[in-house]
Amino acid sequence: MLFTTLPYALFFAAVFVGHWLLPPPLRRPWLLVASYVFYMQAIPQYAYLIGAMTLANYGFGLLLGTTVAWRRAILITAIGANLATLAFFKYAAFALDSIWPLVRHVDHTPEPVVAIFLPLGISFFTFEFIHYVVEVYRGQPPIRHPIDFALFAAFFPTQIAGPIKRFPDWVKQLRQPTRLRDVRADEGLSLIVRGMAKKIIIADTLSPLVAVAFAHPERLSFVTAWCAIYAFAAQIYADFSGYTDIGRGCALLLGYSVPENFAAPYAARSPSEFWDRWHISLSRWLRDYLYIPLGGSRRPLPRVCMNLLITMALGGLWHGAAWHFMLWGGYQGLLLVGQRLWEARKAPDVARAGQQHRWQVLFGQIATFHLVCVGWVLFRAATPEALGNVLLAAGTPWRAGAAGVALVQPSALGLPALVLAACAALVVWGWLREAFTPRSVQSDMAPAAPLSAATNPHLALAARPIAIIALLVLVCIWPQGAAQRFIYFQF
Repeated sequence: MLFTTLPYALFFAAVFVGHWLLPPPLRRPWLLVASYVFYMQAIPQYAYLIGAMTLANYGFGLLLGTTVAWRRAILITAIGANLATLAFFKYAAFALDSIWPLVRHVDHTPEPVVAIFLPLGISFFTFEFIHYVVEVYRGQPPIRHPIDFALFAAFFPTQIAGPIKRFPDWVKQLRQPTRLRDVRADEGLSLIVRGMAKKIIIADTLSPLVAVAFAHPERLSFVTAWCAIYAFAAQIYADFSGYTDIGRGCALLLGYSVPENFAAPYAARSPSEFWDRWHISLSRWLRDYLYIPLGGSRRPLPRVCMNLLITMALGGLWHGAAWHFMLWGGYQGLLLVGQRLWEARKAPDVARAGQQHRWQVLFGQIATFHLVCVGWVLFRAATPEALGNVLLAAGTPWRAGAAGVALVQPSALGLPALVLAACAALVVWGWLREAFTPRSVQSDMAPAAPLSAATNPHLALAARPIAIIALLVLVCIWPQGAAQRFIYFQF
């Protein structure tokens, strides 16, 4: 059941009405049932999986919260059980495919066929469970009500593709439930419509262009290769942040707040800042439960660099059971290592680091964006041949494309060309706004607040309903094909 389809709209309307009509004690059970119904629309049998993992981690949490003996052993068992479940469903087939070529020369038996369907959202709720047991081990009180804990993992607006929630924030909301009159309905509707626009107008429109380009990378010219790379950068951002916007908007309408997952990532000035802005909940999870336990930045520089490489390589593998995801993670780790080495080399100039000229800031944003785009080629190209062809075309300005992939001709692009141009304009505007916004207005890492809201909040408040209606009309009249799954549903 996709967020952008009519069945989901009807489902959410029923859940919303039932939620606010029921008395408060029945609202959480209602949402829990609705979340399992939502999850079972894909493969019903996997509801048993999330249910079993919920019961197991609920029990681990109670043990960690009530006993003083064997706590470390309980924690290791809990983490091991969660990782083993994730590894079986997500990596068993990948491991077999990787190992079998090495052993088939010894044993000539036919290669076994492994058919394991990846449960939707398993990477996300597994990380939430690991976060939960670790924090209870560190001293946080466990969630004792079974329905409250089950809803923490199964809450349908974040169930399939996050954001990865933090349970202390969830518990605070359970203790102080939102009343209907306090619901931020305008913000919730605005997020939903904005997310639908990102998905339908940008991501789904660019998807065929990207698919054609990466299906025939040997035919790309220099120009068409960069068009395809920019198109995928826009597609994956619009697709994933669009999902997050819709999920956050639905949660707000139900009286819950979930964390933001994106903060203008393509306006980042460095690789580390990009990861402070992109998939924020995952970045912070990797930092808190992998990078820091490995030693973080407290070790000598070579060890810090190794910690960065390990963290990002495993973060890449988290995205999917394929070597190109691990390669993408390793590339991101190398970017972070390169930045760390550069900053260590310039240590005496740290005092002047905050006094960069605005054009230097803009150059850093452009350079970071293109480094990220090269990484997206590693992420998207599923075979070494496709990867090599796209990078070769993108790196040779004199290269002419072969017939069959005329991506830059208006007759071939049509509507996607206009959307791609709009995406490029938005990215450039983000760079310019952040580069030329005074530092007194703009924080160090977060994007500047919208100028309209800062200068005239009453005008911004009045304009929001008009903008929501106009965008909703555009989404409704936009030419649409078959509904396309969100990219991160496969992770």
